[in-house]
Amino acid sequence: MASVFDLFTLLDEQDALTFHSNMMKTLTISKTTRFLNYDVSFLNEFYKDEKTVGGLLPYSEICNFYDDIKNNQKPRIKVKLDPKDFILKSWSSEIANSLVQIGSQERMGTGTIYKDDTVIRLSNVNIDETGAATLHCQKAKYSDQVKSNLIVDFTSKMYTEADSLRYILRVNDGQKLPALSDKRMANTLGLACILFYWDNEYWTPLMIPRPPESLKAVSVFEGGWHCSASGAAEWPAATEQEFFEAISNDMLREIHEEIGIEKNEIHDFDLVAICREFARAGKPQLFFTGFVNLDFKTLMMRIDKARETASLTGNKIETLKYPIFRRNPSNSEFFQEIQTRDNVDVNAKKTIRPGITTEGATALYYAAQVLKIRKRTPQSGPYKLDLM
Repeated sequence: MASVFDLFTLLDEQDALTFHSNMMKTLTISKTTRFLNYDVSFLNEFYKDEKTVGGLLPYSEICNFYDDIKNNQKPRIKVKLDPKDFILKSWSSEIANSLVQIGSQERMGTGTIYKDDTVIRLSNVNIDETGAATLHCQKAKYSDQVKSNLIVDFTSKMYTEADSLRYILRVNDGQKLPALSDKRMANTLGLACILFYWDNEYWTPLMIPRPPESLKAVSVFEGGWHCSASGAAEWPAATEQEFFEAISNDMLREIHEEIGIEKNEIHDFDLVAICREFARAGKPQLFFTGFVNLDFKTLMMRIDKARETASLTGNKIETLKYPIFRRNPSNSEFFQEIQTRDNVDVNAKKTIRPGITTEGATALYYAAQVLKIRKRTPQSGPYKLDLM
């Protein structure tokens, strides 16, 4: 049995990210669906004028909050609210408009999208000279991203791959992501978090197996090892001054719903970075981390309880039954190849693995930075406070 992942050292001789051996036979980092292409090499080449996270991960960083975490202060964020609801703009291309209509209908027909929540569109981010960020937010509907960011690689039988929304966007944007302000794209805000738990003398990232596409339970990153919790940021009833705290509380709500952990059980809950995702053509994402004083057995009980609650309330179950999770994966050709690249951050080399979703890998990358900033080493031990 392999040791758990010591993200703090990252170069442990024993490979740290461990997965159930049977899952490794079917999962791959470059899994692609009819609607979205997750292939890392394809995405990085397509948006090669963007700077990837860690020199490899298919996200572009808008800003990070390392200094705020070092100073044990809240992230320096302001929010500006647009008083008008967002209206998705039609395309000048008839092919694109046809793809939006057909693709969104087929997307809805998959059975993975069952609510049209009111969500947050991020239309711009301004960073001042001190590193403080101002988020420009607008009220949108989840269906807006179903008609845009969630179908960028869809093409119907009457069109070719070059007619997809991703390629049509390229006409104006070249090999860069479209602007956040582009009203043809919903650019609704996503949330993702890695929680660490204390296990076998290490702070260990809680990675969750996602249901495969066939179970129709999740709309993105189907069938991969994923973040502890993730979701779309819902529009809160809050003022501009309260808005970011409401977003953070929404992340905490997702954590409770998906894996059963309470807000008061999470220590050092940090926003680490704001990024834009290549797979969904620049959809913005907030990456969080936190620490819990719960052991593996207790966590599994919580996850089972959250699954049971979701089933009883008629909600989709977004996590698989947690399997034995302690074997080293066999290296894929892709993983072996990236180890030879000099321009890739060592953290990125260690976090990207066969079977981990690209969002999960990027969340792990930022989680590794937090472990270093907060000096959460094996010697530091678990948190002393007993909130159980």
